[in-house]
Amino acid sequence: MLVSIPLFLLPLVFYFILTKNIVRSIFFYTASMLSLVYLFFVIYSLSRFAEHLYMPSIKFFLQFYIWSAAFCFFFKAVGKKICGGGVSKKSVVAGYIFVLLGFFCVFVQNWSTRKFPMEQPETVFFVLSQGVAGGITPQLVLSMVLMLFLPLLMISLAYFLFAYYAGKRNIPTHLKIGKAKCDLVVLASLAFFVISFGNLCNDLKVWEYYDAIKQANLPAIDSDFYKNEYINPDSVKLNFPDKKRNCIFIFLESMESSFADVQHDGMFEDNYIPNLTKLADENINFRTTQKLGGGYQIYGTGWTVAGLISKLGAIPFAMNSDSSPQSLKSFLPNATMITDILHKHGYNQMFICGSEKEFASRDTLLETHGNVTVRDINWYKENNRLDKDYHNKFWGFEDEFLYKFAREDLQELSSQDKPFFMMLLTVDTHFPEGDECNICPDVYDNQPMGQYKNALLCADNQVAKFVDWVKEQPFYKDTLIVITGDHLLMTTSDLPLFTQASETTATNRDGDGNNDIDFGVATETKRRWLDIFINSSIDASPNESNRFFSSFDIFPTTLEAMGVDIEGDALAFGRSLFSDKPTLLEKYSLEYVNSELAKKTIQYQNFIKDTQ
Repeated sequence: MLVSIPLFLLPLVFYFILTKNIVRSIFFYTASMLSLVYLFFVIYSLSRFAEHLYMPSIKFFLQFYIWSAAFCFFFKAVGKKICGGGVSKKSVVAGYIFVLLGFFCVFVQNWSTRKFPMEQPETVFFVLSQGVAGGITPQLVLSMVLMLFLPLLMISLAYFLFAYYAGKRNIPTHLKIGKAKCDLVVLASLAFFVISFGNLCNDLKVWEYYDAIKQANLPAIDSDFYKNEYINPDSVKLNFPDKKRNCIFIFLESMESSFADVQHDGMFEDNYIPNLTKLADENINFRTTQKLGGGYQIYGTGWTVAGLISKLGAIPFAMNSDSSPQSLKSFLPNATMITDILHKHGYNQMFICGSEKEFASRDTLLETHGNVTVRDINWYKENNRLDKDYHNKFWGFEDEFLYKFAREDLQELSSQDKPFFMMLLTVDTHFPEGDECNICPDVYDNQPMGQYKNALLCADNQVAKFVDWVKEQPFYKDTLIVITGDHLLMTTSDLPLFTQASETTATNRDGDGNNDIDFGVATETKRRWLDIFINSSIDASPNESNRFFSSFDIFPTTLEAMGVDIEGDALAFGRSLFSDKPTLLEKYSLEYVNSELAKKTIQYQNFIKDTQ
């Protein structure tokens, strides 16, 4: 790193020797640094997707210097006129700095709000604090080049052409107010930067990020909420059936029951998940409404790794800001998850995903809890089940491959003399616009968010076909299938999907549990992540409907659906939905639960201690 810095700065010295002008030198250096060709190779070579394209360092810097020299000589003639006449060198340099920073704010604002859930500071803060290994995709890199760096290059060239023209034409750029002399170039560029920076801070709600960082660094408190409501799974008596049941647990990326039509208590005119709606109707679907339902999203559960932790371990994801995967040897080692319990009872466990397992330390999490076998895109490449150069430029490989590999791996697991717990994590419906694979329909091509709607239909069809296949297998009679959204779809102001949704659906509910007295909270949100339990060992009636619950309750509910008798029907913050025991959201207000979970507590610190 220390060697790279002077190597990158060396062309600036080279420019100054050639031009004998610091302004021209800065111009040549900045423009060449921001050039599309240079940036494409820099960022693209940093992508994990392009490992096979890495260039040796010497060759890379040699190519960079040749490009820089060509850029310098190309603009040398133009540079002679820059800063001539009425435009001073100081004005050009200061104005350029402010203009560049101002447009950088504008482009960052546009790029980040389209590509990331910036309206959810909690999500962004914790994902960044845990690292983005495996998350830098070619699609993201290309968007960065096209939406951020290429426009900055064009702005740089336009600015210096203006300086050249102003100098050549002797255009005055100063304004005299009495004896005071005001530089219009500097003043205008400074004002532009201040406005752009203010808009960026306002749109990204930087004060909320500050609050998140501040909260993470507060002293830990002793929480009465944890003392009263957290049930240590290690202290609970669990009775497994003589014939232990298998479980296939499918995490559907961003899958909501809200994607159904109004007739099924969804939020749209069309039903984008007709097969899942049918599966929910024919099996167990815990819900608040009388038709298709699901769980509500609370603090620390709103992104993938948080969804895994909350549904498998019934606790939120609230790691300290100073904890990162680079320093983690284990992940929440003192918490107990369903994978820990199943490991102790002799289960073979496997997790399959189409992206890289390192993203957000998912590999560390699953290896810490139950020594789960994790198979990701790199594993399938290394084992010659996927082309070594394959990547769909989105997140790895499509769900079409995921279900194909799952069928093969299930045959492997079911042939062994042990019960199994297989987890699948889909990706094609990922924020922001999903990914259309070769088998996706083109029903909504001409509609807003058409790509995402097509991806939803495709995901719905694929999971239904996979369930049908499982039902035909000999191991199905002893196998529970759990289908759940890992979290709600992340949204931005630029994604119009939910602006098309009905504002009145899912509010007029019949029966009990439709008001703030029953649930302890006004159910203002209509969005729920989906839950379906297929081939459960026990029936949910009459407890299936009119339940107000969160991700935490999936942990004990899954075990009971596998035939495990749980003393007290509670594990961690979760309460079995097969029981009459009230969930946290049925006992307290949503605001209260969120506020308690957001606090930095001694109890949560005990989960993560000794991780570094």
